[in-house]
Amino acid sequence: MNSTSNTNTKRYTWDNLYDLAEDKGFGSKELNAKDNARWIFEDKILEDTGIDINSEECPEECIENYIQEYGELYFDEYGILLK
Repeated sequence: MNSTSNTNTKRYTWDNLYDLAEDKGFGSKELNAKDNARWIFEDKILEDTGIDINSEECPEECIENYIQEYGELYFDEYGILLK
């Protein structure tokens, strides 16, 4: 699910969302946003590279490698991909 970019919407990177979710409990807004972004990365990485990050030893490393190769993705505060 994608939302359209809004100039008033704050943009978050993977690292931003990951850091905000650190030490947050189950069901927190921050953890849900990070999980949403991770699922988006999971789909994009599988589509673009054929790699299933869930079968990798460190899925987060796959995400970082993807960002280095394909560029940063930007999300809203809920972890929804911005266009």
